Amino acid sequence: MYLNFNDYGSAVNSLFAIMFLNDWQFLVDMYVSVCTGFAAEMVPWFFIWFICRSNYLVVNILVAFIIETYSSIEQEV
Repeated sequence: MYLNFNDYGSAVNSLFAIMFLNDWQFLVDMYVSVCTGFAAEMVPWFFIWFICRSNYLVVNILVAFIIETYSSIEQEV
């Protein structure tokens, strides 16, 4: 599996892998070494922001699913 941002499909695949913390530190190191100046400083912050945001979204979806399941079971009883 190649993690890169060369095209849309690869970018989505890379972000999906990063969302589950799969080798994200290697990808960050690779892009920091390739970028220069201000972009090199912002690359780690982008990945940290993306990981926090995607994990927050996944946790919200799981909590909503648990609450919906609990309330539907409670209504049946």
